[in-house]
Amino acid sequence: RTSPAERARSLMWLGVPAAAIVVAHVAWRYGYYGDLLPNTFYAKVSISLQQRLPNGVLYVLGSLFQIPALPVALSVTAVAGVLGRLSPGMKVLALAILVHSLSIVWAGGDHMPGARMMLPSLGMAALLCAMGIAALPEEQRLRAGALAFGAAFLGGVAFGQEKMDKAAYYGTLVGQHLQKNERPGTLVSLSGAGAVPYHAPDLRFVDMLGLIDRTIARRPDVPILLPWQLVPGHAKGDGAYVLSRKPDIIVLGPPSGVTAAEPWFLSDLEIGKHPEFARCYRLVTIDLAASPEFRAAAPRVHFDPVPFNHYRRHCRD
Repeated sequence: RTSPAERARSLMWLGVPAAAIVVAHVAWRYGYYGDLLPNTFYAKVSISLQQRLPNGVLYVLGSLFQIPALPVALSVTAVAGVLGRLSPGMKVLALAILVHSLSIVWAGGDHMPGARMMLPSLGMAALLCAMGIAALPEEQRLRAGALAFGAAFLGGVAFGQEKMDKAAYYGTLVGQHLQKNERPGTLVSLSGAGAVPYHAPDLRFVDMLGLIDRTIARRPDVPILLPWQLVPGHAKGDGAYVLSRKPDIIVLGPPSGVTAAEPWFLSDLEIGKHPEFARCYRLVTIDLAASPEFRAAAPRVHFDPVPFNHYRRHCRD
């Protein structure tokens, strides 16, 4: 039998390649972006801890249903612990999953479907599940393996491939319209900086939520004035900064846009109150029709055709 010190050294050497990859990536990121943490960290961790924690807890609990390997691994590990068969490797994996889950709770979770923030724990959970089954008495392994497979199968059926969500549907239509009708280099300010920029690669964009904008993400004084700001990743904004960029087009609210009278996000509210907005921007509404094929692949939508509300700059200064 190997000694505890020998086992600890073996685990340490197993972690060296993974640590080297992480260190190299962080060093590259710091050299390229000038920061050790990603921009999304500053954009998301901006509301109070009391507001973040409930969101984070609900997110992690919901992930247990969307990623069956997690509850199965926890169950098998608990049984192995009761039987006194927990190996050092299983303890390390369980601790890593716990620390990762707590970090997500602290950050406040996410609003996107699919439990994507829990994916780093998926491989560890699968390995922990296999180790836990192997640690059980031989007569129980087949039954435990069948239960694990059944849980994974049912989870895959229950949470099958999701259709395109509404934000992606509207964003695709808006992005394709902008790409086709606006000159290259047109500067567009919007909060739905996902599908729209993807489908309009020749245009430039200002993300008014700050997920890909350093200035907005690092704004220190963020008043919480609107319900949408309590959703993870939607708290930040800076109307004065956005207008200082003099965007050619401003889209308030969702990708399809709303009027300044119904602000969704902080940037919307601040832009609507700024005198330059009233002086230099005019509302334009265009109906965007989707092809039957694209509409069939999309979720149930409220409008067809989709009214695209946006503000265009007419000042020349």
